Amino acid sequence: MNKRASMQLRQEHRDWLQNYQTEIQDKLGIDSFLVQPIQRLTKYPLLLKQLISEFFGIKCKPVLTAICKLETRMRGLLDVVNQAEEIPYIEELPAQLSTTNLSYFRRSAEFEAYHYRPRKKFPAKVLLFDNCLLITEMRKKQLVYRHYYQWSALELRINTKKNITLLTKIGESTTNGGNDITKQNGNHLREEYQFVATEALTIAPWLRSARKIVECTRLEISQKGKLSLPMDLVLGAAFSIWLIWHYL
Repeated sequence: MNKRASMQLRQEHRDWLQNYQTEIQDKLGIDSFLVQPIQRLTKYPLLLKQLISEFFGIKCKPVLTAICKLETRMRGLLDVVNQAEEIPYIEELPAQLSTTNLSYFRRSAEFEAYHYRPRKKFPAKVLLFDNCLLITEMRKKQLVYRHYYQWSALELRINTKKNITLLTKIGESTTNGGNDITKQNGNHLREEYQFVATEALTIAPWLRSARKIVECTRLEISQKGKLSLPMDLVLGAAFSIWLIWHYL
């Protein structure tokens, strides 16, 4: 997420960095630390594609299948890296949602968003993080912050492969008088957003990431309050019982 900011910082202090590079006789310079990791990501899929062409004529299906899967995952990772570069430049982002405070970024996707309460429609980019979902409005090439929701306070209802409703959980005291309020799994839900994508294929990876995050969040909530013993304590207790059984 901080690649562009790092490059800008390097440009601002270019003279000092070049003088220090000359002083310590470093041939590569700081660019090698900032640029080369990103460049490698683009080379890996090309290398894997070449391996696929080499193995295609050989009867080695398990290896070919593994390489194809790895190549697909590398291209997906490269997409996520490219998407993450926009995050530090979101306009009107609250201070508590700075890049240092946001959790791990997973993926973003473009939708036509409809906000139910103000009845406003706008082109949106919805970003998925491990701890939250971030909604931004697309204005030309700039993203403007609109809303932030923690996963524990929302639900996603998949209407079709390219139509999604975002619902927020609310208390029973605030559920009176409102046609957009429903009750599901014991929770009172209010419709907040409707997301519509142009094509189902373009948001398929986004949906997979969202489902995975929702499942992990539900598992964490279900485990809260349950007794969880460390493995070393369990093994120690078992070993103690074994000693008592055999020597006493």
